[in-house]
Amino acid sequence: MYVEDSRKKSNKYGRVLIREDYKEDGKYKKRTVLNLTKFSDDTIEAFKLALKNRKDISKIQQLADGKSEKGKSVGALIVLNKIAKRLGIKKALGHSRFSKLALWLVFARLIDPGSRLSAVRLAKSHAVTEIINLSSFNEDDLYATLDWVYENKKLIEKRLFRFWKKKQKGFDNIFLYDVTSSYFEGKENELAAWGYNRDKKKGKKQVVYGMLTSSDGEPLGVEVFPGNTKDTKTFPRQIEKIGQDFGCKNITFVGDKGMLKKPQIKELTKNKNNYHYITSISKPEIKTLIKEGCFQLSLFSEEIMEVKDEESGIRYIMRRNPFRVEEIRLNRHSKIDHIKEKLKNSNSYLANHLKAQPIVQIKNLNEKIEKLRLSNIIQIKQDQNNKRVLLLEIKEEELEKASELDGCYVIKTDLPTEEADTRKIHDRYKSLSLVEWTFRTSKDFLNVRPIYLRKKERTTAHLLLVMLAYKIERYLRVMWRKIDLTVPEGIDVLSQFSSTILTIGENKTVQIPRPGRRDNKLLKPLNIKLPTTIPYKEVKIDTRKKLKK
Repeated sequence: MYVEDSRKKSNKYGRVLIREDYKEDGKYKKRTVLNLTKFSDDTIEAFKLALKNRKDISKIQQLADGKSEKGKSVGALIVLNKIAKRLGIKKALGHSRFSKLALWLVFARLIDPGSRLSAVRLAKSHAVTEIINLSSFNEDDLYATLDWVYENKKLIEKRLFRFWKKKQKGFDNIFLYDVTSSYFEGKENELAAWGYNRDKKKGKKQVVYGMLTSSDGEPLGVEVFPGNTKDTKTFPRQIEKIGQDFGCKNITFVGDKGMLKKPQIKELTKNKNNYHYITSISKPEIKTLIKEGCFQLSLFSEEIMEVKDEESGIRYIMRRNPFRVEEIRLNRHSKIDHIKEKLKNSNSYLANHLKAQPIVQIKNLNEKIEKLRLSNIIQIKQDQNNKRVLLLEIKEEELEKASELDGCYVIKTDLPTEEADTRKIHDRYKSLSLVEWTFRTSKDFLNVRPIYLRKKERTTAHLLLVMLAYKIERYLRVMWRKIDLTVPEGIDVLSQFSSTILTIGENKTVQIPRPGRRDNKLLKPLNIKLPTTIPYKEVKIDTRKKLKK
């Protein structure tokens, strides 16, 4: 006797029957004992369970006498664990206890980013010991894990690179590199220094770090530097990493004009591994090349154009972006309108305060003009008939001259034409925005900042783990692109999916219920099926440092 369920999972159409086989006149036949189609799902499942275990009725009795209680969250952790395996992150970290703790730090950064102390507290509500196979740990263990990650950083990145390269169908040998900075809370970090603060946090020291990615934005390595390090000073380490750590030859670096300057290009191109570059040039350099006759201003248009310097072999790819032209024009006129408003206020002030000096108002306006970089275009003068009235003069020729290169940009490369055409060079340079997206996600979602660590080793390890978390976030973002949920929202939904602990006698089992519609919506694109049970582990996880009452 058995349950025959012909319902379709998508719409539940079909029937559910209790059937039995019998033999009549030497032939095997079937007959229906009971029609369960109109019964509830729970009742149908009960019949299935009973018939499945009918030869050992004691199991059914044990289930009836068993006790169930709400278990820990399992949804997010199961998914993140499987994705980490797909991306080679688990393989790169290894199988030691520190490897598993590092993996938990990566997952915690995605589930609820915070400190090492908060990661221990978070583990209390997630099935970390069962899914990642971890024993008891506290925040001291996680700090020791950061030390271990730093010691094994080169090996981890090397394994990641090998795994990534093996998966590539077409390896184009082009790498993107850019830098950013993040601020510290406190002043005791060994890398903390005053520098160009991209976070716009006044009074905060910072750390500088650079991200190396593939041409499509897949992060491959991160390097960390003191907060006062110039962008150009971070580049030699990337050449060393690609050549010595990853063993690459005949590759091309893509970096912006602030990164790849003449000294860096010289160091790159003299390399014996046949390295090339793609970068851009500044507006003054564009003007110089136009003046020297390398190319003409008329070549700048919406279409991508290329000019090659036959003597040096350098290729210049140029374009005028019409959207940027309009954006810059509106921005410039907005600044001029702002000065006009300030001028109006100054004239009103001079009219109402007879003892006020016009020279003071002129000075204040000129400082504002200088700050807005309009000193070549506009000028403040006094009315010849009334010295207390100030006038604004716009130099039309200078205004026209200033707008000549609006929206214009020039990309330069020494990459031979046979290795990359004009469009490819242009598109690869524009791909630098993918690195910027990495930084933005790391800061806004993964909360890479503020950094509360002190040691440079732990700071470096922290940034590497954030990079690993971004690899998973990037993968989920692509897979969930057709779902009206952000990655943080999707992970939050999965985090709400909890297990049930079933106690039968002295035995405990962690049972995982069927995913709901919303859960399946997230699991289906990932091609992930949740298990029905996982082993139960009695492991106590707690913090050494307690909350202050």
